[in-house]
Formats: sequence, structure tokens, C-alpha cells
Amino acid sequence: MSIKSCYIYVRVSTEEQAKYGYSIEAQKKACLEYAHKSGYSVASKPFVDEGETATAANRPGFQEMLNACEEKPVEAIIVW
Repeated sequence: MSIKSCYIYVRVSTEEQAKYGYSIEAQKKACLEYAHKSGYSVASKPFVDEGETATAANRPGFQEMLNACEEKPVEAIIVW
């Protein structure tokens, strides 16, 4: 059985989200824990967008992740 690979994507759009426990670091930690317990190997550093709206697809971290998917496809993307 081969190891499944994944990317992690995290984002906050407001300071309020970070204040209530949804910080980038908290999301990264939760996603990494989920990947580990689910048997995924994380293929790169997490992709991050801070202060970016979810309604825009041109977020820098999101676009970087899409490019990575084209270059090195993975089985899953884990998003908090």
C-alpha cells in the first residue's frame, strides 16, 4: 500500500478569527494532526493566506497551491 500525499491550505480573513482560536498556527496544527492520524504524508509546507477573502480565487497562497497541484498532484487537500 502506498502512502497518500496531501497539501494543507489555511486562511484567515479577519483579526477576529485569529483572536477566537482560528489563527493560522492553530489551523496548521489541526491540519497536520489530521493528516498524520489519517495516514497522509504532507507534500510541502502549508499554503497560507492571511487577510484574504474566501470569495476571491486569486489569493496568493491558494494560487501557489493550485500550481503545486499541477506540478506534483496529491490525493487530498486538507483545509481547516
